[in-house]
Amino acid sequence: MRILQVGAFPFPSPQGSQLLLAGAALALHRAGHAVRIVCYGHGDRAAEANGALAGAHRSVFTRCREEHVPVVRVPAPPGYRRMRSGPDGVKPLLDVLLARAVFQTLERQGADIVHAHNHEALLACAVAVRSHSLRARARAAAGRGRLGGGRPNGGSTGGVRPRLVYGEHTSMAEELPSYFAASGATCTRAAVAAGRVLDAVVPRLSDGAVALSPRGLAALERCVPGPVALISPGVDPDDFRGVTPRRAGPGRWLVYAGTIDDFQRLDLLPRVLAAMPGWRLLVVTHGPKPEIPGAVCVGGPWREVRDWIAGADVAVVPRLQCLGFPMKLLNYAALGLRTVVASGSARGVPGEEIVRGDDVGAWRAGVLSAAGKPAADPEHVYADWGWDRHAAQLAALYDVTAGAAAP
Repeated sequence: MRILQVGAFPFPSPQGSQLLLAGAALALHRAGHAVRIVCYGHGDRAAEANGALAGAHRSVFTRCREEHVPVVRVPAPPGYRRMRSGPDGVKPLLDVLLARAVFQTLERQGADIVHAHNHEALLACAVAVRSHSLRARARAAAGRGRLGGGRPNGGSTGGVRPRLVYGEHTSMAEELPSYFAASGATCTRAAVAAGRVLDAVVPRLSDGAVALSPRGLAALERCVPGPVALISPGVDPDDFRGVTPRRAGPGRWLVYAGTIDDFQRLDLLPRVLAAMPGWRLLVVTHGPKPEIPGAVCVGGPWREVRDWIAGADVAVVPRLQCLGFPMKLLNYAALGLRTVVASGSARGVPGEEIVRGDDVGAWRAGVLSAAGKPAADPEHVYADWGWDRHAAQLAALYDVTAGAAAP
């Protein structure tokens, strides 16, 4: 099967969406499919080459390159190097260029499936697939008129267009307002309303969809015209071999590893720590350091920061609502940590200690409960959450989508 994995983001970058796309692309490639990645033109490639990419699964990007998974990049605007998520004035241009890159790839190599990761990529891919299909039909009609037959170029054969699969990573109604929180209540309310419209309308452009949570599955089943499947991300045991736990200092330690965007709700952690004398916070992030008094912040290559994470006592995921899948949950479990996680972000990963809401007392109790239980067993994580399982489930969805969608 010929598959395009499309992301409207810089690549590589040690963020959840990029890690998921890279892991899926590599697993599908290893399963024998012809996979291409289409993404923005910039990324943390220099850091990757130097072994200094500071997030989880650094080596998945290197393995994609070493195993020759092709990457198609849009032109990078001069001087633009933004790595964090969220809207800005340049991204609309990048998304237009992304649509053009997908269209050109379809014209040259073709595809059976175009898997668009999140809203922006789906919008760009919908334009590209529609344009490619119209061009292919025009070529076929012209060929029949001249020769009484003909065959379109590119990947569409017999007038069948590529199938468009939507990969939902987040809810715009939940995430978009976090980028406008400093602009006042009116802007925040407008962002919520805009996000709800995007969540309800954009997925309808797809032929099928991948959900990362039961709540996301229910939402997509209401609006996607084709098949929808709940498919969790995977984990690669090679990323966790040879770990040597490293303590950040004396005392007991909570660890948070990931981005520091407002929707991650790191503001909850200082209040929890204030109620827990003797406990401290380690933040592992590739981005700017958070302003959390007393927290220790580290970054660096994955094979270094994973030792810091493994040396903590308890991991945390304070994000109250998440329609996608917090990749950090799998990283924590594969490192043997128990994780205190907000109920809206829990996904049934081994070692979860679930807390409802943002009550400090409940979080304190959750941390103490987790600290008193045995560590998670990484072997169970490897067995039940492998990327090969993810690739097999994706391929099954692709097959069903191809059979269910109209030409």
